Parts: sequence; C-alpha cells; structure tokens
Amino acid sequence: MSTRTKGLTGVLPASSTEASPQSAYELAFKLLTLGYSIIPVQLVPDDEILGKFKKKPLVPWAQYQKRQATIDELMGWDSILHPKYYGIVTGSVSQCQVIDADSVEAREQIEAEIGLPHIVTPSGGAHWYVEATEHAATRTGIVPCVDCRGEGGYAVVVGLGYSIQRLPHPDNLIRYDTLPECLRQGMNGRKTNRPTPDAISQGERNSSLAKIAGILRRPGLGQMEIEAALQSVNCSRCQPPLPKSEVAAIAESICRYPPLAKEENTCIYERDSTELATNRDGNVTGSVTPVAAKRNKPLSEMVGEWVRENGSGWWMARDLDTELGIQSPEDKVNRRQILSRLQDRGLIEQHPRQAKKYRYVNTQLVYLDFKGARPSSVLPLEWGLGIEEYVNLYPSNLAVVAGAPNSGKTALLLDFIRRNQERFAIYYFCSEMQGPELRDRMELFPGMTVDDWHVQAVERSVDFEQVIVPDAINVIDYLEMTTDLYMVNDHLTAIQDRIGTGLAVVAIQKKAGAVYGRGAEFGLEKPKLYLSMDEGRLTIVKGKSWAKKGENPNRLSIDFTIRDGCTFLPTSDWRRS
Repeated sequence: MSTRTKGLTGVLPASSTEASPQSAYELAFKLLTLGYSIIPVQLVPDDEILGKFKKKPLVPWAQYQKRQATIDELMGWDSILHPKYYGIVTGSVSQCQVIDADSVEAREQIEAEIGLPHIVTPSGGAHWYVEATEHAATRTGIVPCVDCRGEGGYAVVVGLGYSIQRLPHPDNLIRYDTLPECLRQGMNGRKTNRPTPDAISQGERNSSLAKIAGILRRPGLGQMEIEAALQSVNCSRCQPPLPKSEVAAIAESICRYPPLAKEENTCIYERDSTELATNRDGNVTGSVTPVAAKRNKPLSEMVGEWVRENGSGWWMARDLDTELGIQSPEDKVNRRQILSRLQDRGLIEQHPRQAKKYRYVNTQLVYLDFKGARPSSVLPLEWGLGIEEYVNLYPSNLAVVAGAPNSGKTALLLDFIRRNQERFAIYYFCSEMQGPELRDRMELFPGMTVDDWHVQAVERSVDFEQVIVPDAINVIDYLEMTTDLYMVNDHLTAIQDRIGTGLAVVAIQKKAGAVYGRGAEFGLEKPKLYLSMDEGRLTIVKGKSWAKKGENPNRLSIDFTIRDGCTFLPTSDWRRS
C-alpha cells in the first residue's frame, strides 16, 4: 500500500448511492479529503439523434493532474457551475489507476477475477481502483472492452447512474501485484488476446450483429434498445470489436424496417401438438389475463397514473410491469406503445445512456411571488460583544464557535443562553460539566440565581443529531472530534438536518492561534456563522448574511476581557483582521 502525502486519512464505511442520500457535492467533498484530485464533469451530446453523450471536464483540468483542487475551488464549482458529476484524476496526483470495464459482460469477467468493483457505471460496466504503479498510464483495450485510466486520465466517480459499491479509499485500493497477468500486461502496454466464449470473428461481425438486430426488431424494440444490445455483444464477443459508430449504423439501418405485424409475431416456435403440450399452453394463457380487464380501467390511464406517482426519479419499464401486473404479450406491446406516445408528448423522457430507463417530466411551473412575500424573519438574537449587529441568523441556520482551551467559549454560550432564554426554548447539551458545576457557573452571572435560568440542560457528549429538539435553539458544548477529523462536516450536516425551524449553536475545540476548529476548513461549509475564539480575541471567520448593508462582517475581530468568568467586556473596536 502506497503512503499518501495529501489529504486526511481515516476509514469510511462502505456506501452505496442507492442507500445514501448524500449529494454529488458531498461525496466529492469526502473524496477530496481522502487525498484524491477531484474535477467537475459534464455530459455533452455526442449524437443528438441517437441520444448519445460523452463526458467532458467542466473546467480546464491540466493543473489538477499535478495538484489537488482546494476546498474553496470545490465550493466555487458547486455554487457557480452546479456540477452533477465529479471525476477522480488518476495517476500519481491521486496515487491510483482505474480499470474500466465498458460492458456488463466485461464487468462480470473482471469481477470473477479480481472481486467486487468500487463503482458500477450507468452502462452496466464498472470501475476498479488500483494502487498506482511507477508506469501507470492511460491505455485503451488492455483486454477486450476494458481500459485503464492512469497518468493523464480521469474516471467519473459520482453522479446520476454511478452506483458506489465501496467508496474508493486508500485502504481498499486493489494491489497491483494481485491482478491477473493479462491485466498487468495490458496496463504495461503489452496487450494479450484473452479467449472469449462464443467469439465472433472479424469476417462475421457485421452479418452477425445484423441478424441479432433483426431478431430484436421483430417484436418492436426501438433503435436505442437495439443499439444498446448490439454494443454489448460487440464489446464482449466481436474479435476485434467494431467501431461504436459502425454498430450504431447497423441498429439504425435495421430500424428502418417495421416490426412484424401482431399476427405474424404471435408464434416464434413450432408448436408442440401433443396432448401434454396443449394442456400446458392452455394453463399458461389462461393465467395471463390482460391487466386492464382485471382492473376495469384502460391500461393507458393506469400507466399515466403510475408514471406521475413515481415523480422525477428514473425507473425501468420492468418496474412498471411488475407493479401494474403487466404480463401478457398483448399488454406489453400496448405498454410499449403507451410509453412511446408519452415520450412523443414530452411527458416522459428516456435515459441518455440506458434505453429502458425513463422518468416523468414535470413541466408545471410554480411561480414565486417575491414582490408580495414578507421579508425573511431574522431571528431576534442577542450575543455578547454585539455579534448580532454584523451577522443575521435565520430559522434552520447553524452557527459554530471554535474556541481554544480557556478562551471563554462556554462563557460565551452561557451568556448567549441568558440573553435569549426569554424569547426562545433553549436546550443546552453539555459534555464537560455535571449539575453542581453547571449551577456554580450559572450563579456567577450578576443578579442571577439558579431559578432565573429557563433552559433545559442535558448531559451528552456524542451523537447529538439523535437528540436535537426541532424548532428550538440547541446549544452544543461541545462537539468532540478526536479521530476522523474530516468527518466534521458530516456531523454538522446531521445536526442541521434535525433542527427544523430552530437554530443550532455548536462549540468545537481548536488549537490556540489557529483560525479553524478541529476538522479545519471541512467544518466551514454548513455554518452561516463561524466564530473563532482565542484568549482575549474573537473573530468572525464566516458571516453569511450581513446585518448591515455594504458592511462585510467576515474577518472582523474584537478584543475582550471576561469579568468574573461570565461578563464579556470589549477592549477594542471591531476591526478587520
């Protein structure tokens, strides 16, 4: 295992895009913290008639072949470009290379030899992440239908249709010396002709693919469906494979012919006239009654209702068949025609790369009455040192107080509670103090007795997101981060997801003199307010919503002293640090 010199280390659990609600940006952020060079990627039309797309970086990416993007760059891409796909730049910058199987058949062969892939691609292929070697290069066809991404290459890792079987991690990269000899030779530029079952020789490729296309056309399959099947056969069986454009031309040519008429298409085998076969066929056809007759509703209406109920997510035609009980050949032909009509009317669209996937197109516009809307409700909060005069906080916001030891962060939080407890329900989660010590701290405040505090105090040190009280102010003192510091954003996100219309104020430890708390800049994404405290000084590192028009609060600092362990007294004016 090579030792990484970039990024933070730590072990992430295996995950899947099907099971995890994380966005493409959040997964890209996590991969960046693991030391990979990340770039945003887009899909651009390659053949608009056939609905083909190709991948292309959204930014000039030569520099990221030599260095990682910064967190600021990643955040900038997300806020300006809104990428739906991200890729890992392979080679020495990320200390990995990728084995890329282009088809389901190639994936199954490689998977049988080296195990579960890291990523399954929309076409049914897969990516395996391998430790980088001294001569890791980008090469095509290292074995049939399998490429290698090394120096000067990249592989899409996150985005619609890319299923993460196990997140690429320094600890689960495949060792190069454990790969089969044929793969290692191909990666080194010495390609081998691995035997392929049912291979189609060079002189038979066009005619064989045309025959297959003709068989698929008879029951009414469309051009995209036929081409997808031909490309798969071409990749797995043709020796060598035809150019993809030539395969597409075969599919296009066959689809100029109409499907067989229904009566011609009914029987595709010579019927067995024995008594046993007659009984068998009668039982089968008797059990498959047209679904519309069962439900006393036109199939077109049932399909339309099902499509709308499934919203904008992608679904397969077989999912529709299963849920509506579409089994008979007549119903399936009818369903295919209904989907075609819905597509012609623009009510559904077909997946750009997977012919049997569709989704509902919701064109209804919901107009925002921004002129008649009330101004956003700023929470009427009060802080020591007058922080509210520079930064606004709104319902559902998150604030972070990163404080060095003995800087006064607990005093600041208790003072915040004291100032706001009459206007809001407040819950104080404390990890350092028991009841007697907390009582003593509360009674330090001038003119306050323990009966004057209207806060619910809870002893808690872990898993705060499990006990957050929605629609209230939750003060967490403090979020302990001892290992896997890059996960701080995950913890803050989990807390914010639970606060509803309330507010969370989270304290984090930091080193004296450092700007950020534990987790560094990784904890900067979610908070709308990020304060940094050292002994005698407080800095607004991030203030998302300015309280004063034209006055940027970011990097404003103020010096202070704390009287009697509870009262904050400024010793300077606010100034730009």
